[in-house]
Amino acid sequence: MKTITVQLQTNKAFRYFENLLELYEGWGSIHGKDDIYLHLSAPNYSLKAPVKQSWLKDYGHQMGLLVSDLS
Repeated sequence: MKTITVQLQTNKAFRYFENLLELYEGWGSIHGKDDIYLHLSAPNYSLKAPVKQSWLKDYGHQMGLLVSDLS
């Protein structure tokens, strides 16, 4: 399983991406071979969770990620 770590500067950005995960059902499965493990860190929050590869391709650019090749 691939891992992506993103260090966010503000708690507001963290809450924004957490809301995107919930709103667009980006949560993956720890057992899914195509899912990617995402580690988001902010000054007061931290999240470690598997996310769907399709969600990351759609919304990863908002985190500043270039996710054109995740296969």
